Amino acid sequence: MREIPTNCKIAVSGEALEITANGIWFEMTKICAAAMLVRDSKILLGKRAPGQLLYPDVWDLPGGHLEAGESVDQALIRELMEELGIVPTRFVPLGKFDELNPEKYGAQQYHVYLVTEWSGLIVNRQPHEHSEIRWVSLETAHQLELADPRYPGLFRRIGSF
Repeated sequence: MREIPTNCKIAVSGEALEITANGIWFEMTKICAAAMLVRDSKILLGKRAPGQLLYPDVWDLPGGHLEAGESVDQALIRELMEELGIVPTRFVPLGKFDELNPEKYGAQQYHVYLVTEWSGLIVNRQPHEHSEIRWVSLETAHQLELADPRYPGLFRRIGSF
């Protein structure tokens, strides 16, 4: 076991963990789980509310940050229950992305899952996060202002679901 230097400071603020040691600042990467729900060749997207700090007023996949002690799979299940009132029953990893603008939004890594089956009825349970949720065709999804420009590449991969 290694000792922590006496001049090391650790601060936790919301979801961020910051460490300062010997005058050098470190920020831990936040891990996020996101779901691409697919039904009848359509994708469920949520329009992020205007008051959101991260990517306001753009279309995004449902999901969110891991909580302490959670795996990415557990965070996906929890987030879909909190945001949509469903439990995913069939899902597979689809891709993993690093934040494109870490200077503005911090170091984040997004794990995207393809979700093709779930239990429960989809309802927007957190309108303060997503002002609207909507099933959209692949063609329509490409025309929307999306939170991440890499989403269309993922959409093309699932074209036949």
